[in-house]
Amino acid sequence: MPTVNPKSSTRSRARIGEGNEIKLSKKVCRALGIEEGDLVNLTLITDVKDLPSGALILTPHGKRTKAWTETEWRAMEKEASRSIREGRTHGPFAGAEQAIAFLRKGVKADKSGK
Repeated sequence: MPTVNPKSSTRSRARIGEGNEIKLSKKVCRALGIEEGDLVNLTLITDVKDLPSGALILTPHGKRTKAWTETEWRAMEKEASRSIREGRTHGPFAGAEQAIAFLRKGVKADKSGK
């Protein structure tokens, strides 16, 4: 059986409920970054060296990972609010095509160093 680092692993028990549903602990859900209604992938281990037969690997399915911490997010929100107050905005645009053209122009300027 492989060595498990207790500092980097989360262990928990789950009970098989009605309809074969598995209820995960909050601790496990937080560790995986999943919540009620999310899809997960289950992989049943049957013949892998160093893993017990019958082990189940659970991974989030198509879940976006959090890009920012709560503190980083609040700082960006504060900066955005300041920019709006100070008039550092663009638009209004006549439509989506005009807004997209503006954004593409800005991307090209960033790449060229202008």
